[in-house]
Amino acid sequence: MDNSLKIQARLDYLEEANRTRFQALDMIRDLGGIHESLSRLEDSGTIIDICRTQIKKLIPVKTIAFYMVDESNSDFQMERCIPKGDRTMVKKEMEEFIKDGTFSRAVLEKGPVIAGSKDFSCQFLFHVLATTSRVRGMCVAILEGETRNVPDASLELFSILMTHCANALESHALYSHLTSANEMLKEKVEQLSNSQSYLQNEVKAHEKTLEALGKSEAQYRLLAETAREIIMTVSGDGKIIYANPYCIALGEYNNTELRNRDVHHIIKGIDKMDLKFPQGASQVQRASLAVKVGTEIPLEVTIVPISDDSRKKVLITGRDISEHLRAEAEKKRLEERLWHARKMESIGLLAGGTAQDFSTLLGIIFNYIDMSLECLPEDHPAASYLGHVETASNQARDLARQLYTIGRDDRHETTLIDVNKEMKQIVKLLQSSLGREMILDLVVSDSPLLVQAEATRIRQILMNLISNAAHVTGGEGIQMGAEKVDVTSSDLQNSLGLKPGPYIRMWVKDSGPGIPPENLPHIFEPYYSTKKNKKNAGLGLSVVHGIVKNYGGAVDVETKIAQGSCFYIYLPEAK
Repeated sequence: MDNSLKIQARLDYLEEANRTRFQALDMIRDLGGIHESLSRLEDSGTIIDICRTQIKKLIPVKTIAFYMVDESNSDFQMERCIPKGDRTMVKKEMEEFIKDGTFSRAVLEKGPVIAGSKDFSCQFLFHVLATTSRVRGMCVAILEGETRNVPDASLELFSILMTHCANALESHALYSHLTSANEMLKEKVEQLSNSQSYLQNEVKAHEKTLEALGKSEAQYRLLAETAREIIMTVSGDGKIIYANPYCIALGEYNNTELRNRDVHHIIKGIDKMDLKFPQGASQVQRASLAVKVGTEIPLEVTIVPISDDSRKKVLITGRDISEHLRAEAEKKRLEERLWHARKMESIGLLAGGTAQDFSTLLGIIFNYIDMSLECLPEDHPAASYLGHVETASNQARDLARQLYTIGRDDRHETTLIDVNKEMKQIVKLLQSSLGREMILDLVVSDSPLLVQAEATRIRQILMNLISNAAHVTGGEGIQMGAEKVDVTSSDLQNSLGLKPGPYIRMWVKDSGPGIPPENLPHIFEPYYSTKKNKKNAGLGLSVVHGIVKNYGGAVDVETKIAQGSCFYIYLPEAK
């Protein structure tokens, strides 16, 4: 009987052992499936569910809770509790286990730990979820019913299960981390690939920009090197950094003389305040370039502030305005001559009209004088009075003729006149009256210089000019002469209103004090005179101007203060 009991007990033990082995094999197979499916798991909850199922196969439990370690603060946080209704009760009991050190002992022993609840109504089974490197969490189970003793084999399998669960959780975390890192790596690779492509495009664009800048720089340098204007780059303290070849050649410097020179020594007239980098529009002003030999060339300069490598500079461009100034002066001179010609024309019309009316009145006076003399005996006292009236009337008639001349309404017969002969005769006639100290220097050609005029008018012109020259020259000589000139539409003489063609030019030059600029516009006006002799009527140059204009010619004058004056008479050459 005893043997039968022993045999039965042995059989029960072996059966339990075999059952335990089968359970272990099933558990290992299931856990192996977990490792194989880690790549397909979305989260760690599946691993916990599988472990919970295996625990219930090994040990009868009514409640299972899993605490996981919070990576941010290393605290244990309840991840899952089955059933959910026991969640609050488990948390309260865990607070007591933490206080009495049971929870810490379970963490340190790394094996199954069984402890009673605070009221001893149930037993708790603890097992840490730990790998060889760290603690992942804690499995907490409440045993079923009155279970007090759990077979050692079940506890060993429970420990194996917890180890596999911890490793599975660690592997899943590592795999998730690797997956995340792999995704990040893919993103980085894609970003790097995009960045590389972007950088390659940027490099190509930069190379094109550099090429374009090189071409632009070459073009601008060629423009600066070949420009017919001065181009300078000046530093903030006024030192010349660059000057183009035209500037160097215009100032007659060499290639190194201008570098680092003070720009105010080269460009005269630029105020130092102009280099204070004004904001907004550029400055345009008149200045001059100091030539190496000491002269100056007038310029119109433009000053523009520029920035280069955080250094402030000034770009100065300028053009030579010498021709422009000469053209302006010539334009002003032509305008003055045109105004003078129009004024003389108006004066001539006025003088001609006055002379016409004056002649009509003189004709009436002469008629009444003649009738009065016929009615009176010769010894009558009134006859002498009428003789004085007739003399004064003759003088008035001469004055009217001069006014006719000024008005260019002087109609008379003309013939071919050789100016050379007339000038020679005038010299012979006036030389004795002017005195030995006054020398008339005559310059004429051998060939005849013919004009269509009246000899008395030509003599009147020459006598008036020589008389004026003698008055201002004093004891020094007078130069006079005649020559043939051709006037074209572009000639300077054509500014006098002459028609293009051949002309005979007579000239009388004195060595007097010259004509002041303020007097020059009035010298051809009737009754204008600077002579102190009150007997002078001031009609000499007016008569000359009227005669010459009547012949289709022109009168010009060149004068310099303290150097004398020269009057030119232009008359059309006779064919």
